[in-house]
Amino acid sequence: VYPDSGSVPDAAFASSHPSALPDHSAQRPVSDAVFRVYKEQFAYDPTPLNARVEYRETSPGGWVREKISFGAAYGGERVLAYLFLPANTPPPLQTVIYFPGSASAFMSSSQDLESYYEFPMFLSFLVRNGRAVLYPVYKGTFERGSPTLAAVADKPAESHAYTEYLVQVVRDFRRSVDYLETRPDIDRTRLAYYGMSWGGLLGAIIPAV
Repeated sequence: VYPDSGSVPDAAFASSHPSALPDHSAQRPVSDAVFRVYKEQFAYDPTPLNARVEYRETSPGGWVREKISFGAAYGGERVLAYLFLPANTPPPLQTVIYFPGSASAFMSSSQDLESYYEFPMFLSFLVRNGRAVLYPVYKGTFERGSPTLAAVADKPAESHAYTEYLVQVVRDFRRSVDYLETRPDIDRTRLAYYGMSWGGLLGAIIPAV
């Protein structure tokens, strides 16, 4: 109950209509030639990964956790990633590469990643069932984030800023695959993409690239 309901404009109580979603069933795929042009935006020159394991430790959850870093495909930056290895499964391991929801763009650190709600809810069961999980810290998420990038990621619209940002994010994923392919304990022929929310949305783009 408002103290003075007469002071509240009628518009505040008017019906709200959400924006119409695109009808994907009516869309048609582009030609192979056009798709090759799109795909080329995410390509990069091969450069040394200069990868290193920052630490390796046994987690209370019963798996081995490694924090890894390797060179990004842009700007001289380094990508961080957490690799969770099951304790009692012989290598080479099937591996799931995860892409998080957009809330990760508003988190300041990945240091306590196993306590961040997405890991226990969506990923821990995979490790317990014998698969490795790689959780990259993508550009714009956790300690690699910034308020500007968070705004771009949260409201992409049709902007050049989002296009440029998306290219960097997809390159981070591709570099993560590059890294996994260097490890003898990972089965490079059995990699899976797994995304939640924002990551689910990009699941229509990243596997295609």
